[in-house]
Amino acid sequence: MKEERFLDRGLGKAPDGPKLIYGFRKGKPGGSVDLMPLVVLSVVWVAAASGTGFLLALLARRVHPSLSLVKLWFFYTILMALLVAFILLIAWF
Repeated sequence: MKEERFLDRGLGKAPDGPKLIYGFRKGKPGGSVDLMPLVVLSVVWVAAASGTGFLLALLARRVHPSLSLVKLWFFYTILMALLVAFILLIAWF
């Protein structure tokens, strides 16, 4: 049946072996997850949120010099991470 489906579309012979589709390996029981894309995404996510949080904290510190830079950095980092998580959640569905 697998080969018939590919032959009907004019694609020739069905491909062999498991294929990677959206981070899941097709053909294995349970659909095991390839973790490398998730690790890279997590590292980029944390680095980007921390960097933009620091830049926003520097800007906020110029407006309010009495506030702590570390607390502002923490606040804006959490804010940016949650914003990106919300956007990723919308894009996922």
